[in-house]
Amino acid sequence: MAEPARRESAKTRQQPERRQALYDFKRKAILDAARRVLGAFGADALTIRAVAAEAGYAPGAVYSYFRSRAELLAELHVQDLAHLARSLREMKAAEPHGVLAARLTDLFNHLAHDEGAIDALMFPMGAGGGDVGPEARRAVTGRFIALLTSLHEPLAKGGHAVPHANALTLAAAATSIGLAVLSRTGSLEALQMDGAEVLKSLSAALIPGERQ
Repeated sequence: MAEPARRESAKTRQQPERRQALYDFKRKAILDAARRVLGAFGADALTIRAVAAEAGYAPGAVYSYFRSRAELLAELHVQDLAHLARSLREMKAAEPHGVLAARLTDLFNHLAHDEGAIDALMFPMGAGGGDVGPEARRAVTGRFIALLTSLHEPLAKGGHAVPHANALTLAAAATSIGLAVLSRTGSLEALQMDGAEVLKSLSAALIPGERQ
């Protein structure tokens, strides 16, 4: 093959890769802009027009990557839940009781200080609403399940059979979420209760064999 033909062939093969790299770059820029808008002005200010202005794109360009505000918000929730699930998995302890307490406390701390994290958790239950496609909803739900799995593991290792561990996982997660809401509203402080201590006691009750 002549040299010009080889160069043209290599260029042709690289074109899809370059298009994908450009697509990924712009999509990330839009998501980064959305997170800045969300952090600075709150969820009510998160509009396609506001995100486009922050990213330096025309609103129509944003719609090339996300078909609606709800779908853009769903992708932010995917990122938040993935980060939270990773954080929980990294919490280690010598015994299942300690692992559960550490992970529940980490979940509580995230939710108590990050309103967006609570929104992300509520999204799989239908609170997201809006024009969100099934793929985006499945992605959020998948990350939510990964988060619950990190709580399920110590319960299963602590001796609970799978069906019972499933129920306890939801109960423990709901308790952590509820405590975070109480903390954000100031009710937990008014009750003179410490969320981390409540979750430590709950963990000891759920895995009594590890009570210290």
